[in-house]
Amino acid sequence: MTMGKTSGLEKSAKCTAAIAVANIIAKFGADDDTLSVAAAATDGLIGIFQHTTSAAGDDVRVMLDGISELKLGGTVTRGDQITSDANAKGVKATLGQNYIGYALKSGVVGDLIPVLIAPGMIAPNQAANGNTLKGLAIATFDPSANSGERTIAKHGLGVILPDNAIVDRSWYEVLTTFTSATDAATIALGIDTQSEAGIKAAVAISNGANPYDAGLVEGIQTGAIANALAKCTADRELCATVAVEALTAGKLRLYTEYIVSV
Repeated sequence: MTMGKTSGLEKSAKCTAAIAVANIIAKFGADDDTLSVAAAATDGLIGIFQHTTSAAGDDVRVMLDGISELKLGGTVTRGDQITSDANAKGVKATLGQNYIGYALKSGVVGDLIPVLIAPGMIAPNQAANGNTLKGLAIATFDPSANSGERTIAKHGLGVILPDNAIVDRSWYEVLTTFTSATDAATIALGIDTQSEAGIKAAVAISNGANPYDAGLVEGIQTGAIANALAKCTADRELCATVAVEALTAGKLRLYTEYIVSV
């Protein structure tokens, strides 16, 4: 069954500026009964415009509840929470951002996809003052199952630490002992771009400390502030870097505890 726009709760309101593109995200306007084109993931997102308008003050219909088509500004996967880019188009939401709803279909830039409208916010693990929650990011590196992760290269693990995250504790569990042709391969663990060996410095899998044999292994961050990982300067992906020799097998789960600063 193909899911497109369906009936739902619609509202007619005055637009604060001409709407040049249909199926983009709406935010609250400055005055009662007005709506504006969203321009950021932190805007008060309320619905999806159903058509274009010619000028400010025109009436416009906005879907507030139900399923509506939305034009994408980036790649999204079915089930992602969707927020607004600078042009009111849908992109995947991350920690601390408002979202308009959930993608019911995967898509790329320029696609129209059905979105289940359910505005909300992905709460950040931080508080300006007061109590807050600590974050735990978990990522898997599995060359045994994924041949692409065996190569000499940096491999993104698909898990993102948010901007301003500070990792204060890290460890990993080796579930399958790592091997390479002569066991000369090295592996480093860290965050992409900023500190690619910042969680575990590159070391040969044959090292006498057995850092990549089955079992639990402490990372560089042990809870002491002196060895905390430098604050992320943007959203950063956890990564594993293989060097010297390609891997033939191995699997680990990486655990990183973090708080989000400002």
